[in-house]
Amino acid sequence: MRKSNTSRKKEKESAKETNTQILKDIAQAEGIVSAIGDGIRILDRTFMVLYDNQVHKNMMGDHIGEYCYKAYKKQESICSDCPVELVFRDEIIHTVRRELQTDTGKRYLEITASPLKDKTGKIIAGIEIIRDITKHKQAETGVIESERRLKNIIEHSNELYYTHDIHHVLSYASPQSLQILGYTPEEMMIEWTRLATDNPINEKGIEVTEKALKTGESQGPYLLELYKKDRSKVLLEIDESPIKDVKGNVIGIVGAARDVTERKQAEIALQYSEERYRSTIDFLDDAIHVTDKNFTIILVNKKLLEWHQQFGLEEDAIGKNVFQVYAFLPDSVREEYESVFTAGTPITTEESMHISGREVITETKKIPIFEGSNVIKVITIMRDITERKKTEEEMKRSRAELKERIKELEEFYDMAVGRELRMVELKREREQLREQLERYMKAQPFSSQK
Repeated sequence: MRKSNTSRKKEKESAKETNTQILKDIAQAEGIVSAIGDGIRILDRTFMVLYDNQVHKNMMGDHIGEYCYKAYKKQESICSDCPVELVFRDEIIHTVRRELQTDTGKRYLEITASPLKDKTGKIIAGIEIIRDITKHKQAETGVIESERRLKNIIEHSNELYYTHDIHHVLSYASPQSLQILGYTPEEMMIEWTRLATDNPINEKGIEVTEKALKTGESQGPYLLELYKKDRSKVLLEIDESPIKDVKGNVIGIVGAARDVTERKQAEIALQYSEERYRSTIDFLDDAIHVTDKNFTIILVNKKLLEWHQQFGLEEDAIGKNVFQVYAFLPDSVREEYESVFTAGTPITTEESMHISGREVITETKKIPIFEGSNVIKVITIMRDITERKKTEEEMKRSRAELKERIKELEEFYDMAVGRELRMVELKREREQLREQLERYMKAQPFSSQK
């Protein structure tokens, strides 16, 4: 027992001498240690704090002479993933990250632990370099949040976002690929040129992309005509930029595709002179007018003027507010126009109006006309579907009447069949009575003789 006590006493004295020597060595290097911008902490083999530099004291307070797990974690034993304990075990450097809740909020620390050895190579302590990475972590979290928001914007946009490599093979397509082209993002992982139609504009588009890949410079928007999955065609406006690696080499393209089929059809119709445009729209059997952002009518076609004459509306509509000329329009129509000007998305509706005591039903398309990225005009195309609707209603009534007639016939049939069955039954009863009468008559003479 005495020997054991003596041995422990010697171990304590040896540890004390070791710690004293460590502190002397630190004192000699204090100038260097104090110049380091990171926190430094030294733990002995029992995980007691031997030294804290001022940076670490500013971070966590002065805990020299305390056991680290009690001082910082309020625990009775060392942490399960303590980097110093790992160093003591395998003698190699370990790095961990810690999240601490302080009075000023969460702090994030990166702790790198290394062994301190004596001249014989024996580990006598562990030294930790503690770096406050809170700002880095916050920036990292901010980047992640920004990426999440960007992804949310991309996935809920009306545009198709994509990336492809230098060989035009797509590596990403946003979910809008399904709506615009009919392909899922997974199905889009092909060489996009396979979707190109034989429209001459595609040659120019491919040239623009190749130039961007070659020069590393954006070439501005261009048009492509592609096949959808159902083999119908869609006209896309493409806006893209080259992707470069850290060395500045172009490795692909990132871009956005907008479905401008209806918009371009309207723009193409309006790019000709007013005379040509008027002759074109006058040839159409649909009523058309064009309004600016102030809802002023700037153009009408022949068919619309015929409607005005037919319904007793003001014939000189040019230069007047659409809601003054068509005062019978409900408020919802104004909201639709405002939506087209704001969102730039065409709207198709069925509208029922009473004009001069007559109900008129139209199928109406409101299509935006762009200048750059701004909607400057709306072309309204109206088709009179009143007769079609009446025919549909008449067909509904005819079907209802036919159903009623069939029901009546079924009831009559049931009644007629029932009557026939009753006649058969009466006939059978009559025959039975006749047979009974005959038997009775035959039996009468015998009865009289008796």
